[in-house]
Amino acid sequence: MKNIQVFLVIILFFVSFFTFIPAINSGFAELDDNIMIRKNYPVSHLNKKSISLLFTKRYHGLYHPLVTLSYAIEYKIFKLTPEIFHFDNILLHFFNTILVLIIFIMLTKSFYVSYIIAFLFAIHPQHVEVVAWISARKDLLYSFFYLLSIYFYLKTYTRKKNRTYICISLIFFLFSCFSKVTAITLPMVLILFDYFSNKISKERFKYYLFFFAIAAIFTFIGIYMHYISETMLAFSSFDVIIRFLNTHSYIFFYIFKFLLPINLSALYIDLYDFNIMPPFYIFLSATALYILILFIFYSIKYTKKIFFGFTFFFITLLPSSGILPTGISEAADRYMYIPLIGLSYLFAELVVYTYNKYKNKYFKAALIVILILIFSVLTTLSFKRTVNWKNDNFLLPQTKEFIKKKRASFTLKQIIIKKNNGSKKNEQIKHSSIL
Repeated sequence: MKNIQVFLVIILFFVSFFTFIPAINSGFAELDDNIMIRKNYPVSHLNKKSISLLFTKRYHGLYHPLVTLSYAIEYKIFKLTPEIFHFDNILLHFFNTILVLIIFIMLTKSFYVSYIIAFLFAIHPQHVEVVAWISARKDLLYSFFYLLSIYFYLKTYTRKKNRTYICISLIFFLFSCFSKVTAITLPMVLILFDYFSNKISKERFKYYLFFFAIAAIFTFIGIYMHYISETMLAFSSFDVIIRFLNTHSYIFFYIFKFLLPINLSALYIDLYDFNIMPPFYIFLSATALYILILFIFYSIKYTKKIFFGFTFFFITLLPSSGILPTGISEAADRYMYIPLIGLSYLFAELVVYTYNKYKNKYFKAALIVILILIFSVLTTLSFKRTVNWKNDNFLLPQTKEFIKKKRASFTLKQIIIKKNNGSKKNEQIKHSSIL
């Protein structure tokens, strides 16, 4: 590696780590940290019984046993010391950043494309929520194992003993699913990597079966654990259509926040009242998305890069795109933790392509300066947002009022479910938790 590349990696290390330093003194947030950590029995009682509960029972409609186990280990050693929980979140984000850099060097063979992707991943303001919020550990941990699984899968491109690497990749995929069921997208992502690298073969179809088998199991577990309390709230055809239409708008919403990460919030209010017909812009967003998809497929005639970037974004965002209920809010910055990589790849390829296309040294210098300015602005925005988390100022004012109304609505649904079931059991449905 050249000296300049070593220097850039050192900068990445410091920036990715110290951007989120203010989070260490943030304490436990009112936003679910009490439920997930302080009042969670398996966290404060680490033993065989609690570990068994982690892997066999859901908690507030959530199933992420390895995440809760990580909390329990921290509690066992350090008790309720929030600085340790925050530090471990920052450390996980740093490891994920390094994995992103390594994976895309392996995939693209371009250090500078990979570096831009990793830098955006490290400091983008949309990632502050995941790093600064202890209860968002599941996104960090599932991503860590998700990226490790991809890394060992990619090693089969250039190494022998493919079965060994596939087995290791499968183990990390399993760990990722035990951290967050959203990891079920990995088999499709691996096929996308194979397509991009011209590695699709009959032998690899055998590998896909193992990954899809794990994904199928955890898809069932996720649906059962997450929606078991809502069996009496069957979706109508209208609900399904509305959610499908809204997904188009949410996709553009996330792209907009990626390009202009301002007015960020841990949760976002609904686009409109979902009990009425959608406004015109919802239908317009659907039309715009399908035009974009046509462009993406047309671009394959010239390059696979546009298809790869957007498809990575679409696939990894799908479980959190709003098609299925996800919690009090259908949209949240934490859902972009892995999908942001796809958009960052497109940006990185555009920058490097533009730099290489024009030979004028002044133009090249200006492009580098612009890129540094963009990175500086994003880093500053992330640092300020991290400070806001420290001050418990992570929700927009209108969002706070929105949450109150949503909680009241979900409490009413809980009463209806109990009445219909004739149940006297005091069970909290998933919506008692923001997550």
